[in-house]
Amino acid sequence: MAQQDYESTLDPRFGYAWRREEYADKGRIFYMVDGREVADLDEAARLLALPADPDSPRERMQRIFRDPDARREYLLSSEGQHHASGGPFGLLVSAMQRAGDPWHTGINRFQDGERKAGREWQPWLYDAKDAAFEAGRLMILWRADREKDTGLVCALGQKCRTCPMLQTIETAMVESRTPREGAILPGRDVWDADIDMAKTWTCLTHVLSVPERVRIGEGILHTTSDREHAEAERRHYANLSVLDGRL
Repeated sequence: MAQQDYESTLDPRFGYAWRREEYADKGRIFYMVDGREVADLDEAARLLALPADPDSPRERMQRIFRDPDARREYLLSSEGQHHASGGPFGLLVSAMQRAGDPWHTGINRFQDGERKAGREWQPWLYDAKDAAFEAGRLMILWRADREKDTGLVCALGQKCRTCPMLQTIETAMVESRTPREGAILPGRDVWDADIDMAKTWTCLTHVLSVPERVRIGEGILHTTSDREHAEAERRHYANLSVLDGRL
């Protein structure tokens, strides 16, 4: 599920939201008052004429952010969820949530200085930042693909489930869980997330090493659903361009 909320500048209690339940879902737009969905503008006007409900989502969040201790507890809980979703990259995922934008600002500032000095633009600086963010996303994709074949294909056109590099690495790591015959020590405690971590670094480094630049920020792994969505968008904008030519 994905949702984006928008508050009115005239009355922050009122706003609207866009929400979709699944990736292929185009989503829907609805009005909200105090963080809750309302049926129409008439209901919104009736609720706005009343004092805000102290148990509404917006009021609860306002209390959290007004209290430093409650705010810290909320943010720690949120970071804990990021840690869980990112596996070995959990701390990195949380760090990118905090620092991704100022990191990008710093890169832009450096690039402006280089341009003014007549030196070449350095695209790899953006790739480095995007790769850090992409690492956490790949961990989620690997986990989902392990539960059900999602049709992952990398930006270089290789199906992930038949990639010889990835399959050889994964096989070796799975085998390490079983002790060798006659071995004194038990097998290694290798988690599925550890295997996903190895595949993530392998894919990112491989894509960054090829001569042609791959835009990491656009994602280096895509599911069947991603490709179907991209094709639908391509057809949509192709139809718009044909229509423009007729106007």
